[in-house]
Amino acid sequence: MCRIFSQEQQCSESCLTCGQGNNCASCADGYYLIDNHSSCSLCTHQNCLRCTNEVLCTLCKTGHYTITCANPCNIGCKNNTCDFADGKCSCIDGYYGPYCSEKCSVDCTDTCDKGNGSCQCNPGYHGDTCKLKCLSRCLNCDNGYSCSACPPGKYGRLCALSCEYNCSGTCDIITGYCKACPATCVACDSSREKCYGCISGHNGDKCEYTCPVQCATKCDQYKGQCQDTCPHQCDTCINRTSCTRCMRGNFGQICEQKCPNTCDNFTCDIHSGACHKCINNTLYGKSCNVSCSSTCKNNECLQDSGACTGGCIPGYYGLLCDRRCPEMCLRSSNNTTALCDIDGNCIGGCVKGFEGNKCDVNVSAPGGDDNKRHQPAAIEGDNTSNPPVAIIAGAAAGGVVLIILILVIVVVLKIRRPKDRESPGNVYENSVFDGRAAPDTAIGSLQMLLKCYLENNKTIVKKLKSFQFETN
Repeated sequence: MCRIFSQEQQCSESCLTCGQGNNCASCADGYYLIDNHSSCSLCTHQNCLRCTNEVLCTLCKTGHYTITCANPCNIGCKNNTCDFADGKCSCIDGYYGPYCSEKCSVDCTDTCDKGNGSCQCNPGYHGDTCKLKCLSRCLNCDNGYSCSACPPGKYGRLCALSCEYNCSGTCDIITGYCKACPATCVACDSSREKCYGCISGHNGDKCEYTCPVQCATKCDQYKGQCQDTCPHQCDTCINRTSCTRCMRGNFGQICEQKCPNTCDNFTCDIHSGACHKCINNTLYGKSCNVSCSSTCKNNECLQDSGACTGGCIPGYYGLLCDRRCPEMCLRSSNNTTALCDIDGNCIGGCVKGFEGNKCDVNVSAPGGDDNKRHQPAAIEGDNTSNPPVAIIAGAAAGGVVLIILILVIVVVLKIRRPKDRESPGNVYENSVFDGRAAPDTAIGSLQMLLKCYLENNKTIVKKLKSFQFETN
């Protein structure tokens, strides 16, 4: 009786779970289930996290959106995430608009409204978003054609008139009469409730506060942030030892380190220096310093994992195309490379004598089983296994030798038998008393033994007559 053993099922690398027959039930990120559910195939677009076919993404990796996941979320998006359909997002401080693509004006006294960008303006600027500059003679303004505050010693709608010579500070912008601003103010409004600029080391609406100790000389009047101590590679900073944004090409706490030159647009994460994107798809890794495998098609791979995006060159399979196709797969037209799909299943079939998805089942011919086909027929009545031909032949040969031996003994005894069986004198002496059988008795016993042997071995005789060797 033959026993059939089943091998343990194992999901391929691209499958998340698999069912009967090693068919995929669900796919790993970056793959989709093909129509017959036999395996998972790689999404075409490298930033797809999930896709329904090779071109249609349903979920993108962080930082991307649209059905091809080709569009990056804007830099102002919180947590670098945005809406899959249109890219809209919530903004971090300093950005505004539905896509967080607009930067708040640097002349806002504080962070701007994240919806429309409106803010309170620094002296010398006006408009809802503080991006419009006052007239050159104005210290401050509410519009683009008149001043609301003049530098010390000037007054008038356009700050074109000079205060009286004996004014030590500023004068009224309308009348020109002298007035005393707070001692820490550079200039103030008519009510002396608001300063337009503070002397070094002070800040606040009335310049009533002292700048933080880490500031060398001056700070922003309204935010209190140091203005003279940001390292020169900082775009913005909290103080001279902590940058909040670096100029392009730099990263680090004080923007003292250079981004890798393999980063796209020479930009990288301010804290880790990891590239936001590589300069091309043939590199991967946080610093884009590792080349994609030469066995990737077109040498292109995903930045985060190095998984080949376009599949493998002939002869290789796997996410990284680092495994050789099974040797028993049919080969390419030039007979140099075994061909298989990304899961290692042979394309086009197997070489002669092998079968299975990976051509790893050894058979002598299509549909045959070597061990089973070459087993001889079982001896009748034997339920275990068929005996070898040598055993049958040996048993038969032994029987023939025994038969010949018995016949020889019979002939010899007959020759030695007395001519006159009835004569008492010819009877062997002491035949009854010395324990030896008389010739007639011996012959009879041998004949009986031969008959019993032949009766008991009819099966062997029958087999010898009917046995035919199997020919291929």
